[in-house]
Amino acid sequence: EDGHDNLEPVAQLCCGAAAGVIASVLTNPVDVLKTRLQVARSNPVMFPFNNSWQAVRHLLHHEGATALMDGAFCRAVWLAPRLTICVGTYEQLRDRWR
Repeated sequence: EDGHDNLEPVAQLCCGAAAGVIASVLTNPVDVLKTRLQVARSNPVMFPFNNSWQAVRHLLHHEGATALMDGAFCRAVWLAPRLTICVGTYEQLRDRWR
């Protein structure tokens, strides 16, 4: 900190990366369900459900709860750098225009 409630640039980047990882892991189950619902329209034999609740029940029954976290690591690797850049850029621009 610089005494005015501002973090150093490296700390800002670390906060952005942490926010990206947290956001990607927390939203991953919703993204898995969204993807399953999109694919279900093209292949209803493989994915026999019509709405979100049916998809959740089918997924939990046939694949288990851990299936909701499929791809979480890759999603975090994809999203963390984006949020790092966004948060860092926002903080730097905000500091310059104060």
